[in-house]
Amino acid sequence: MSASDVPTVNVHELQQMLNRPDPPLVLDVRELDEWQFCRIEGAKHLPMSEFQNRVRPLDGTGKGELE
Repeated sequence: MSASDVPTVNVHELQQMLNRPDPPLVLDVRELDEWQFCRIEGAKHLPMSEFQNRVRPLDGTGKGELE
């Protein structure tokens, strides 16, 4: 998968998605100092420096697991 294959949304689209009854999981992978500066309410914080150690591989259903 290349970067051009990854879907993107703008801030307005994301706000609409977050207001739905079944909002998406927003995973913020910025480091702590960046996250403390500003963040999306309700986002899960998992710094990229910890990502590999805390995310279990996808299980074939398209869903991984966060520790």
